[in-house]
Amino acid sequence: MTSRFIGCVLFVVLCTIGFPLSIRAAQQSQGTQNLTVEDVVKMVQVKLADDLVIAQLRRNGQAFILSADDMVRLKTTGASDAVIRVMLNPREASGPVPSVIGGSRAADSSNAMASPEEAEIRLSALVATQSEGRVKVGSFRKTDGQPSEVNRVPVYRMAFDATIEFTQDCKWLREPYSGLEFKTRAAPKTTNGRDFNWDDFFEASQFPGTVVKAGQTARISGTLTFVKSERGWNLSTPIDGKVVSPPSGVGKPAVSVAPASSISPAVLTDPAEALIQLATGGDQDTNLFPVQSRMITVALEVLWQKTLDVLAKNKDDVATTDKQKGLIVTSRTKHGSFPVARYDRYAIALQRVDETTTKVTLKALLYVPVIGKGGQLNARPRDRVLQQGERLLDQLQK
Repeated sequence: MTSRFIGCVLFVVLCTIGFPLSIRAAQQSQGTQNLTVEDVVKMVQVKLADDLVIAQLRRNGQAFILSADDMVRLKTTGASDAVIRVMLNPREASGPVPSVIGGSRAADSSNAMASPEEAEIRLSALVATQSEGRVKVGSFRKTDGQPSEVNRVPVYRMAFDATIEFTQDCKWLREPYSGLEFKTRAAPKTTNGRDFNWDDFFEASQFPGTVVKAGQTARISGTLTFVKSERGWNLSTPIDGKVVSPPSGVGKPAVSVAPASSISPAVLTDPAEALIQLATGGDQDTNLFPVQSRMITVALEVLWQKTLDVLAKNKDDVATTDKQKGLIVTSRTKHGSFPVARYDRYAIALQRVDETTTKVTLKALLYVPVIGKGGQLNARPRDRVLQQGERLLDQLQK
């Protein structure tokens, strides 16, 4: 009787203490998901600011065991040394550890207000997201703060002054007097002062904004409104604010490109590219067009004739052939009819790698007619040109 009673007592103790502990441990293990190297790579690839990545690493608290290959991969992906150091030792770096990044808990529930450090992190995340990584917060300063309540819900309004920096050439899609927005668009191509054309008209009417250069900065000020919830302080959008100083500064120096006709083969590392530059030196906007290359496992003599056959099949008129140099250049050939016609020109260099392999270097100069005076031609977008070049290279490889 005594032993049976003792056994029952032990069973009750285990049920009371052991099972809840195991359940709690299971809940903790489910709630804690350690970051992986792949997670960090993804954060870096979408161009999250270093302070956001580091804050997440510190919160995770996990020390990574990085191999040499891991560190090389992180570095080539774009991770900074500071990020890699925190991965190796998350407790080494100083500074506050935000509870959760990206809209859940901006401050501990016991805090009466959101801190300036957390407000800067929230603003940085918003700017990076809206601008698709083309803008970042340079500096941030709290100028005032006012707690209040709306329908018995705690609200904290933080006045701030900050600077932003443009990391890429782009158009800042912000209408005057529209408050603070950070949406951007890839920088439109200039028409070099040409007469009116529909591309410029649609770009200006559908995407109003300011064209800026990488490296330029602007000063902004406004009020960040935080609303308290069970999960912490949540940042309300849109942001009430204004641009105090418009984008200024000269930006990063532009890369000077000599006229193609003046470039000699000795200046360029790739002789095929130099040959193409010399062959297309007199073309309109030739420096706007990219050069592509591909290794094709076909002997040079065979590929030379195949290239001519493909161009004839595509109805591209050949203007120049120099088999000794390995150069084929087409004339500017019209395909289609107005107003959707396009004008294509190709410069192709064939180089022997060995008896069975040939390197093909291609520069496609593709234009569309501009509606306006003189029947002028406008360069097609870079991605379209690359796609057209890939299609031609695919034909040669088949």
